Amino acid sequence: MIEKLNTNYEEENTQESKEREPFFEKIENTNIPPDDKVLLMLLMLERKKVVLIGNGKKIEGNAKEKNELKQEVLDSFLEYIKLIEELDLYYDSNDSLGDYRINLYNVLRFGLTVSKKIEYLKMMRIATYSEIRDDETRGTLLGYPETAVRAFTENKSLKTPPYNEDEMEEEGLLPFLNFRMSENWKEEIKWARENMELIKSNSPKTYEEVVAYNKSLKD
Repeated sequence: MIEKLNTNYEEENTQESKEREPFFEKIENTNIPPDDKVLLMLLMLERKKVVLIGNGKKIEGNAKEKNELKQEVLDSFLEYIKLIEELDLYYDSNDSLGDYRINLYNVLRFGLTVSKKIEYLKMMRIATYSEIRDDETRGTLLGYPETAVRAFTENKSLKTPPYNEDEMEEEGLLPFLNFRMSENWKEEIKWARENMELIKSNSPKTYEEVVAYNKSLKD
């Protein structure tokens, strides 16, 4: 059975005098993309049991430029692993260099599944690679709202986002709405807002980075 996710964020984070956990600074001081910083922070806060993170680059140009880009990806991979070890986390990947390959679009990337507990990594691997993928277990481990997970497994997710995207972008909430919603979407937005407030209050720098990063992807 999967342990219940931590939802007592208000009780644990309302005291302004409470000293910030040191893991925030460790994550902030890396060069990994801000969306992955947010995921790792939410994992450390136990809002998620497992996170999927990774990085990559399109490999193009002359031979020298291609080699430099490949080295950048490798350096990024090593930075991820160093951070994961500093945070006392566990990770899973398809091979010793993560999901490290050049795809049909000439993109070299790696993917890592990260958790505080090895047992969650095992559960995620089984749920992902079983003959019939277990999306309920995957969604629960990834920390999505229970109603959204249930709707997804029953093929009842809303086809299009039910919210006003401009309003969500103005609020800075869009980076936290990266899942398919159900008819209970108003409550699910509250859940996403809780995650946003946790990051915004504990790591304003990361919050500003992820909002700017999300906007850059749209441009």
